[in-house]
Amino acid sequence: MFPYLLLSTQQYIPLLAVFRNFAIRQIHWDEMSAIAGFDLTPDAGTTFRKIIDMDLMADLEKYETISICATKQLMLEELLAKMTSEWDDVLFTIMLYKDSGVNILTQLDDIHALLEEHIVKVQAMRGSAFVKLIEEEVKNFYVLLHRIQSTIDEWAKVQIQWMYLLPIFSSKDIVAQLPDEEVLFVQVDRIFRSAMSGLSRDPRVRETAGSASITSIVGLLEIMQEANELMEKVNDGVLNYLELKRLFFPRFFFLSNDDMLEILSETKEPLRVQPHLRKCFEGINRLRFNEVMDICSMFSEDYEEVRMQEEISTAAARGCVERWLFQVRNLFIEI
Repeated sequence: MFPYLLLSTQQYIPLLAVFRNFAIRQIHWDEMSAIAGFDLTPDAGTTFRKIIDMDLMADLEKYETISICATKQLMLEELLAKMTSEWDDVLFTIMLYKDSGVNILTQLDDIHALLEEHIVKVQAMRGSAFVKLIEEEVKNFYVLLHRIQSTIDEWAKVQIQWMYLLPIFSSKDIVAQLPDEEVLFVQVDRIFRSAMSGLSRDPRVRETAGSASITSIVGLLEIMQEANELMEKVNDGVLNYLELKRLFFPRFFFLSNDDMLEILSETKEPLRVQPHLRKCFEGINRLRFNEVMDICSMFSEDYEEVRMQEEISTAAARGCVERWLFQVRNLFIEI
C-alpha cells in the first residue's frame, strides 16, 4: 500500500516544487490562477493533498515556466540590490595639491573599474527577458552609473586643466597680458575649489557625482561641463598668446608650450631661460648674467666662452623675454 502511495504522489513533486518556490510573488500567483480558473494563492491551510486535489497537472508546464521566470526575476533583483549596495561605501580619495591649499582627486582607477563592471552587468540585465518587473529600477540605476561616470570624467578634465593653468595665472606677468582669460580662469578656479570643498564634507561617490540639484536639471555634472567650456576659452587665449610670442621670436617654435609658459611665467627671473637655450640656439649652452641680470657672455656646449661687445639688459625689455632673446639672436648671428 505504501509503495503504491509513493508512486501515485511522485508525479506531483514538480507541482509541489512550483508551490514551494519562494521567488513566486502575488503577480505570479495571479498569472497561474488565470490559467487554473480559480485562485491558487497558498495560505496557512494549503497542504500537499489540497494541491493534488486541485487537478493542475494538465497545465504543469505553464506553471513551471512562470516559476522559472519568477526565479530569474528574483536573481536580477538580488543582483541589482547587490550592485546598488556596493556604492554605499565607495568614497573619493583626495590629497592636498602642492602648496595651493586645495585638495585634488586621486586613485580614480578603482572607481572607474567598478563603474565599467556595473555598466556591463546592467546592460546585460536590460537585455534580459526577465527584467520587466524591475525595468524602471534598472533603467534608473543605469542612468545613475552613466551620470557618475560622466561627472568624474568632466571633473578630472577640469582638474587637469586647473593644475596646468594655476601656475600660469599665478604669474602677474602673464595675467597682465591675459586679462580676459584671467577672469574666466577665476570662475573655474572658484567652481573647482567649491567642488573640492564639498567633497571634503561628503566624499561618497554616488551622492556627490551622481546627484543633481532639487530641480533635477543642474548638478555637479552640468557645473563641470560649464567649467570645461570656460577652460577651452582660457586655453584658446593662452595658445593665441603663445602664438604671438612665437611670431615675434620664431625660435620659440623649437620650444613646447610648457617650456614657453615656464619662461614667460617668470619674466623677472631671466635665469629660467637657461635650461631651454640649447633648444633655441644650436651653439649656445648657457648665458652669463652679471649682478644686475645683464647678459655679458655666452657659453658653447664645450664651455667655450664668448664675451659680448655690448651687454644686453634684460631689465630694459620690461618683462618681454623675447625682446632680449632677439638681441641675443642678432649677436649670435653676427658672431
